[in-house]
Order: sequence, then structure tokens, then C-alpha cells
Amino acid sequence: MDKRIYAALDSIHAGPELKRRVKMNLSQTLSQSASRRKRLRIAAVAVCMLLLTVISGSWVYFTPTAQISIDINPSVQLNVNRFDRVVSAKGLNEEGDALLGSLSLWLMDYEGAVTEILESEAVSSLLSQEEVLTIGVTGKEETQCERMLSGLSSCTGKEANAHCCYADESAMEAARKLGLSYGQYRAYLELLKWDPTVTAQDIEGMTVRQIRDWIGSLQGGEGETSEDVESSNGSGNGHQHQHGKDQ
Repeated sequence: MDKRIYAALDSIHAGPELKRRVKMNLSQTLSQSASRRKRLRIAAVAVCMLLLTVISGSWVYFTPTAQISIDINPSVQLNVNRFDRVVSAKGLNEEGDALLGSLSLWLMDYEGAVTEILESEAVSSLLSQEEVLTIGVTGKEETQCERMLSGLSSCTGKEANAHCCYADESAMEAARKLGLSYGQYRAYLELLKWDPTVTAQDIEGMTVRQIRDWIGSLQGGEGETSEDVESSNGSGNGHQHQHGKDQ
């Protein structure tokens, strides 16, 4: 293309000096145009790389690596990323949906989010009535789960009826299939030891405290279960830390 342009200039009847200047200016223009195109290509590649980095980083940031199940009726589940931030939350019953609708937990650190839930009117009023609070932590990274259990113990340290434990994913999945929260599921397993005829539908809508009172009536006691005894003999503040699969 450049050769054809220069040949066309040679056919023009003009003085040698004028032709020389025109050719020199044209050469500079073509060179600048090529350089501009090269810069544009480099800029386009840089933008693509930046977009890929942002998209990849966003995918990592918003991918849950652990779950916190909080059950006192309301029951909710917090999905936490590898940086201990809440990236999503869902209610496990109508009361849980209503509770989350009144709070803004997105991207909060999990301790702050749990504290917000415990201090909400719906939950704090139940705790004042000695309702049982069960918090289960599950995830693929054991180190993160251990760290979160330790942090949650600090959040619930003042609550005598709060129980924190590790929950494997199979137990969480079994609870979901039965339509129960994790806290209900744990109490349901305990209840089955005393009355194998009880079904998941029988306890649907019941609080963990009500299920445990049922267990207590079968034991002939005041609602205290073997889990309660185990908890009170553990850390001394009503917290239970279980590692591995639930029995």
C-alpha cells in the first residue's frame, strides 16, 4: 500500500523539494498510524487481562467455603467465603426469612453477622426465655471451620443455652432432605433414641427447646437431655464443640 502511494506521488508534476517534503510527512503519518494501531492492540489486550482478573477474583471472593446454620426458630444459614465474609444468607423457615429481611448482613464478617442475629429482637427475646440456640459450622476447609468455631464461642459466650458444634456436610444434607434445620435434626436424632416411631413431620415447626422438652418427658426428667449434660460438663458455659461426624 505504501509503495503505491509513493508511486502515485512520483507521477504528480511538482518540484523535487515539494515531493520530498510530502513523502517525508506521509511517512511520518503512516508510521504514527501504525504505532497508534499497535498501542490500541496492546490496550485491548490489557483490558481483556484486567477483566479476566476481575472476573476470576470475583468468582473466588463470592464462592462460599463454609456454612453457619443458626437455629432457634427463626432458623437461618449464612454462607461464608474464604475471607470469613458473608456472601449470602437464606432463611430455613418463614421466621428465618422474616429475620433476614430485617437485617443487612451481606459482606459482613461472620462474627459480626452472628452478633447482629443474636441481638435482633426476634432472637434476643427467645434467648431471654431460655430457648435453645444451636449453631452448626460446616465446610470443606477444616482450618477455617476450627477458626470459625472459636470465633462463634466468643459471640455466644454469654448465652447459657447456646450450643456450637461442627457439622459434616452429610448431616447438613440429611437435615435438608427431611425439611429440618440442623438444630432440629440434631434434636430429632436424640428423640429417636427414646421414641423410634417419631417422624420428621411430627417435629416440623417445633423449636429445639420443644423437641428437647419432649425428650425430657420421655426420660421422665425436666427436659434435660444427654446432650445438655454433655454440654454443661464441657466448657462450662453451655457450649458444645464436636468435631467429626454427628452420631
